Amino acid sequence: MNKIEQFKNLYNGASLFLIGSGPSFNREQRKQLAECDIITMGLNNSPKNYRPDLWCAMDPPSWFLPSILLDPKIIKLIPNGYARHAIGSKTIGELPSFVSFPWNNEFNENVYLSQETVNYGCAAGNGGGRSVLLAALKVAFLLGFRRIYLLGIDFKMVEGEKNYHFDQDTSKHAVESNNETFKKLSNRFMKLLPSFSDNDFEVYNCNPDSALRVFPFIDLADAIRKARKDIPDPTTESTVGRYEKGWQKSSMKSKATRKKNRCSLSDLKPIEVKKAIVMTGISRSGNHAVLDWICSQHTGNVEYRNNLIAHYSNRYIHNPSDTAIPKRWYSLPNCERAGNEATNVDTFIYSYENQNAKSFDVFPAVHSGQTIKALLIRDPFNLMASQKAQVDRGNKFWFYKTCTDDGVVNPSKLHKFYTMWMSHYELSKNKDIVTILYNKWATSLEYRNLIAEKIGVDSRCDLSMNDVPSNGGGSSFDGCLLDGSATKMNVMERWKTCSDYRWYRDFFRVNTDLVEASNELFGELEVDLSFKGDSESTIPSCFIDKDLNKL
Repeated sequence: MNKIEQFKNLYNGASLFLIGSGPSFNREQRKQLAECDIITMGLNNSPKNYRPDLWCAMDPPSWFLPSILLDPKIIKLIPNGYARHAIGSKTIGELPSFVSFPWNNEFNENVYLSQETVNYGCAAGNGGGRSVLLAALKVAFLLGFRRIYLLGIDFKMVEGEKNYHFDQDTSKHAVESNNETFKKLSNRFMKLLPSFSDNDFEVYNCNPDSALRVFPFIDLADAIRKARKDIPDPTTESTVGRYEKGWQKSSMKSKATRKKNRCSLSDLKPIEVKKAIVMTGISRSGNHAVLDWICSQHTGNVEYRNNLIAHYSNRYIHNPSDTAIPKRWYSLPNCERAGNEATNVDTFIYSYENQNAKSFDVFPAVHSGQTIKALLIRDPFNLMASQKAQVDRGNKFWFYKTCTDDGVVNPSKLHKFYTMWMSHYELSKNKDIVTILYNKWATSLEYRNLIAEKIGVDSRCDLSMNDVPSNGGGSSFDGCLLDGSATKMNVMERWKTCSDYRWYRDFFRVNTDLVEASNELFGELEVDLSFKGDSESTIPSCFIDKDLNKL
């Protein structure tokens, strides 16, 4: 029998439609799947109504239909302990299309994806809650699938009703036991979201009425389109010229050109400046407003570069004459320009955006006798609301790329926001870095005076406070409409625009450590996360912290 190690990453980056046993997997969904060339995996006896490409089970083979086990077209993925079980005159291990894997029953969210064995819950005496769904997701990850669409995953049973999409009785005890397991699994899946996010492993639920609310809903038709979008339609493809090799020469030429360009860039020498200020912050934290303000505190030749970490090349420091300076790189009108070659610079100010703490470092092409590191932090409630507003305006920046699916917020990806914000919170404890709290900077003259003293200004000025920088499109909500009267912007109540979004409320109710960190930096903000539309909780009760109802 083959072992799963031989097939790791076989489906590298592909999408998988995973079919459970819930009655929501109806005839219409089966028809939609049958009409598309997509990869499917069935669980337990679900192949009774739809024959999948792959099949996974954790219980003894005798529990399942022989037609599944004996079908050579279905790749069977089962625990290695069942290899000697008999089916007819042969053992499971002697049949074709079987792949085995080692397993464990000690759930640990920190090692679920990385451990060599496949977990499917905990032993009865250690919390219980075992499920083939846990095992199937891990197996899918090992096989290289990175986007999973769940079908027939209803996560609720009702006594006396049809609880499977095939014939199967359920006793009162079975209903109660399964519903209890569903609660435990919801809790475990919530704990797994961070590692899923870190490993770009996305899970969606195609049942809008499922009690498994951890994973975002997607309509099956949309899921099929996403799974097929990178695969050309063979009926419209042309085979003409496929055996010619002219394309190879063109590709080699472009590679040689790129290599030559890289070599010319490496010849540029670092620049020498009297003073350098490097700032990092998450986008939409008021970065450009604060950078404008910092620029206006200095005189002489002041140069500004935006988000250099994204263009880690001397070319963007020197800006040779054959390259136009992007409009977003500007110096304030009252500052002199240092020129294309960035020579004779008194103060060089540049920023990084959306970088984890370990990437916050001095740009290697800037040599300075005095370098000041500054960290900009905005409270997460208003920051996330501003990022959502920026996405709604059609700007495809960091939050769009990492936390949404084509502009629709994906709750399972919001851990990337959590990780980024918390890494900057930890960085704020570094005494060698000047931490700028945006909330206080925007509202307190006394606080701005304190920050000005820390960064060593030579021309204290607050004239830029009423300006709305055009960089980044201005305000997420008002654009540049309030340029000249920027202090009128209600930047402390942006959260209200998101307070009725379920994903927004759930994010802050679940991530209590982030809320506590925000309270430490900014004090307890008057943010109301209670939903006004109905009284029903939007988070499964198994992982609601009752104290969070005070939010």
